[in-house]
Amino acid sequence: MNGRLQRINNWPELAAQAHWNVAELAELCGVSVKTLERHFLNTFGLPPKQRMHRLRVEPVATDLKTGATVKLAAIKAGYRLPQHFARDFKKHFGRSPSELRRAPRL
Repeated sequence: MNGRLQRINNWPELAAQAHWNVAELAELCGVSVKTLERHFLNTFGLPPKQRMHRLRVEPVATDLKTGATVKLAAIKAGYRLPQHFARDFKKHFGRSPSELRRAPRL
């Protein structure tokens, strides 16, 4: 396992800096895409692309639950198009951001 990757603890910031692109993230980390993929599978149990989607959409779920619009959540998560945000969000949570937003609050 690559020791350099094991010392990294700011994955969300690095992923955003790499524009949520696996190849750019690998370059930032100074490793090959294959090495990054192996590290992510061993460490997080997910390929880098899936892990980055999670890092990108999970933080704004709370905003949606408290009434933020889907458009604002998409912008906060760094998406240019709300449709792409909604697609990734649904892949991760199993329901659309609008459905989460409309869910009853406790």
